[in-house]
Amino acid sequence: MAIRPGDWLAVVRREYLTRYIPEGGSAIRFVIGEEPELAEIRRGLSSLASDHGFDLMEVDAAKTKLHMIHDVFFALARRIDWETLAQHWVEMTFRVNHYEWTRPGEPAPIEELSAANTIAEPLLRKQAQQWLTAGIMHDREMAQDFRAAMTNLCLRRMEMSDARAVTPVLEWLRGELRSISTVREASISARITRHNGRAMLQSLFRWLQLTGRPGLAVTLDLRQVLQAGPATAESLRYTPAAALDAFEVLRQLIDEVESLTGAFIVVLADTAFEDDPKRSVSLYPALKERIWPDVHPRGRDNPLAPLLHLSADADQPPGLETAVAPFSAQRVAVEALRAGVPNRSAIRLLGSNEPTLIERFGERLARCEADDEAERLIEGEIVAGGFGSGKSHLLGTLAERALQENFIVSRLVISKETPLFDPDRLFAAAMRHSVVPGANDDVMTAVISRLDPGSPAFERLEAWASGPRSGLSPLFAALLFLIPKQVTTADDLAAIARFLGGAKLGMTKVRQWLRAAGAAKLFDIRPVKAADLAVQRLQFASRLFKAAGFGGWCVLLDEVELIGRYSPLQRGRSYAELCRWLCLSPDVGIPGIVSVCAITDDFKDAVLDRRLDTEKIPRALEAKGLDRQARLAELAMSTIERRQHFLAPPDESRLRQGLQSVGGLYETAYGWPPPLIDVGERLTGKTIRQYTKSWITDWDIQRLYRMQSEIATESMASDYTENQDLEAALERDVTDSPES
Repeated sequence: MAIRPGDWLAVVRREYLTRYIPEGGSAIRFVIGEEPELAEIRRGLSSLASDHGFDLMEVDAAKTKLHMIHDVFFALARRIDWETLAQHWVEMTFRVNHYEWTRPGEPAPIEELSAANTIAEPLLRKQAQQWLTAGIMHDREMAQDFRAAMTNLCLRRMEMSDARAVTPVLEWLRGELRSISTVREASISARITRHNGRAMLQSLFRWLQLTGRPGLAVTLDLRQVLQAGPATAESLRYTPAAALDAFEVLRQLIDEVESLTGAFIVVLADTAFEDDPKRSVSLYPALKERIWPDVHPRGRDNPLAPLLHLSADADQPPGLETAVAPFSAQRVAVEALRAGVPNRSAIRLLGSNEPTLIERFGERLARCEADDEAERLIEGEIVAGGFGSGKSHLLGTLAERALQENFIVSRLVISKETPLFDPDRLFAAAMRHSVVPGANDDVMTAVISRLDPGSPAFERLEAWASGPRSGLSPLFAALLFLIPKQVTTADDLAAIARFLGGAKLGMTKVRQWLRAAGAAKLFDIRPVKAADLAVQRLQFASRLFKAAGFGGWCVLLDEVELIGRYSPLQRGRSYAELCRWLCLSPDVGIPGIVSVCAITDDFKDAVLDRRLDTEKIPRALEAKGLDRQARLAELAMSTIERRQHFLAPPDESRLRQGLQSVGGLYETAYGWPPPLIDVGERLTGKTIRQYTKSWITDWDIQRLYRMQSEIATESMASDYTENQDLEAALERDVTDSPES
């Protein structure tokens, strides 16, 4: 099966670039081919982008570290004329508010603008500040530091800020900044690293939309990642572990593509992506499961599928001209369901078929919210099901419910970047992926801004953190003491927020703050071991969220079965950490947390039983002197064996209801009533994901080609092959230096 590059580009033009992407949609596609076909794709996309007012930017893994998401951002940022975008935003804003901009395309002094518009300069300054606040600083779809940077650039277009601040801001955006202190005056608090790279990428696409750009087309050339051999002066080298990191970056882009407004991303790969024994996508099931054509029409490709094969000799017809469909929530949902990756639109529009579990989850949320002292342990839930059974969709439904109940929600996919056995890396990931109800800020920044130092909740938190039963370093009590003090600046509060979210903080700086507050002798501040600090941050965070007025902290762990691919020792540590996150033991449980984890339904048989983990893992931990972890691992494995909630396979009634619901979404999305079709062949083990993808694929072929095609379905088996590359830490950023 394959499609000609030109035929696919024609589909891209009418299905995506004409209306869907410019109106706020997004998509990511993988194409596999030889150099001539991939070159034709690049040329064709360049032409289409030009025709539709898009920019096309090419990112080549040979020159850009594709396994580092912030380097991908920098590669794009260096191609963008940031000052011109700021100029567009300012001029549009003046025009919308019926004011004249005196120098089109150029900066204009505020004094000149006030005279031309016959308005007093102080009043125009005030209005301009209000426009910036409402249009940029309050746009929660952009990260806080990014908003500060864009505000600074826009102020400079009216000559309302220091000209010397522009260059450091541009260097910050392009990854060329030498010292973070040079952008402090622009209210930028942290460098761009892998920890905030995705948020910056999302902010970039949002900013392009706000400045009137219809969208951005990006090609990510993956081929160098798939090559073994030494690095050269012309190209980077990727170790097998770095290749997995690159696959992880792509997995994250797929999962978050809904938030990349106006993005059309094409990943270019050759056949090594499929068949290289050491570097193919099969080695990273988390990515393969999201793009592989496990459901496809026989004898042809669906040109709307996430992954396509290109061939100049393909005999698949180009398809018919179809009506150009607009952007809509229903279209966003169909795009996700076609790939089998649920997004928020699909979750909101389709709901869930697990009312009993959702009711239990709601009861847990209520118990957590009612616990003012944040002392109650609430045991978590384990959801089990096969690939495509709806686990991720269910977790998304639970996340929406928790946000409605004013909980901070951290939804994590266990992966190479977020290994379950490492509490430090998992906590940092939980902070990065946290969603705050009603805000898009960094979680700790949002929480600290909502603290009321005079409230009973804050006083309870201080008393607990200062007491011996908390088990915390005095550092946490000291930071609570400092937060309301007048000697603590905005930069200081930002540093405290970063520390509480997982970054480093020099003890010298804390002692300086305490001396300035006249409290140098009140707290015995000493360095804390990294392993201890991770657990203390975790214990502190849940109570901090409660003190800030949130209902609690909801933690949702997806794809927990990845621990089956770790080495025995790291599997053991993972089981012990699962015990912590699910609050299975008072020794390690975290009050103030409501947690749910999702795992494959064959994990018990394949890993606990066949590998004899229940017998061997405790002994392996004890041999390393980890007796406590051995007991916790036993408890977690026992819970997996006895207390899993298995998702029910779809019955006839559920399938017919699903067919009707998805058909309604498809009709609204494309303005095309899908022909009546049968539910499909009922096979043992066939999942709701496969049924849904089959329906959408059938309708795609009928809409694009006016013909029916038999839909083939393949099952993807769970992979529990041990791979120690999954345990390797990500390459350390040179910018990840301690605060001083």
